[in-house]
Amino acid sequence: MIITTHAAMSTIPFPFTPAAWTAVTNSTFGSSNIFKVIYNPDSDEYLIAGSGGKIAKSTDVVAWTAKTGTFGTSSIYALEYGDGRYIAGGSIGKMATSTDGDNWTPVVSSFGSSVILSIVYAPNVGGPGGTWIAVGGSGKLATSVDGLSWTQRLSSFGISFIRSLYVGENLIVAVGDDGKLATSTDGVSWTQRFSAFDITAIYDVTSRGNEFVAVGDSGKLSISSGGTSWSQVFPQTTFVTSSIRAIAVGNEANDPFLAAGAAGRIATSFDKFVWVQRVSQFGSSGINDLYVGPNVAIAVGNSGKISYSI
Repeated sequence: MIITTHAAMSTIPFPFTPAAWTAVTNSTFGSSNIFKVIYNPDSDEYLIAGSGGKIAKSTDVVAWTAKTGTFGTSSIYALEYGDGRYIAGGSIGKMATSTDGDNWTPVVSSFGSSVILSIVYAPNVGGPGGTWIAVGGSGKLATSVDGLSWTQRLSSFGISFIRSLYVGENLIVAVGDDGKLATSTDGVSWTQRFSAFDITAIYDVTSRGNEFVAVGDSGKLSISSGGTSWSQVFPQTTFVTSSIRAIAVGNEANDPFLAAGAAGRIATSFDKFVWVQRVSQFGSSGINDLYVGPNVAIAVGNSGKISYSI
């Protein structure tokens, strides 16, 4: 939204704040959990994926159409779009790719039987085609230049599960179990950092410019200016001891952060310290992932639930 200031005869951006939420009537998932939601800017479409290998697409976040993937009944936990293709990953190392979200082709992931929990595309890393990175169970991490051929790398996580990846302007961050957090500039070499989570699991991480935020179990949240030195936020957030499963933020410099997790809790914050709880429409169902765009936010979670804010 743009507001005109008559005195200065100029315009200033007014931040989109996802405060009021509306439940989607039919996600097509029934009672199956939804683990991931993404947006494809090339086709202006949204894609969700989750339990039982289910996938669905939407152009307006309200009406969703189920699609057939290649995962069978295996769950899909990771989903990303970049360089003209989707890549999905999930249980027992399964991975698939698609150029339209409708027709999927299996890919050999190099994860063996280990679960894949997060996939990102880093357009400015590696060659002209960028670099894909996938992480998951047993500390496994792999990279690919085309999304089809994958090479395992040393993640620095040992056997701890890696839960999520985030690609910032100049830094890639990986987070996971046992309070582990690592950074990389190329997706290949990783350095463990002090996360301030002790041994508490970290589920997600994002940034607004150089303002990084990581969230996890027991309502914990850590912040960093630059992504390498972290400190925990005190007092604890309004999530109290509930797990925070997802964190997201818009692209504007003054957009608020959005966090969500267990028991349908969702909250916004402009400064990372003061969090305002909102009514998510999830009831007691957990929220697993978030998407925030210029004028829409989407929350997905357990029992096939989706809510949006516009």
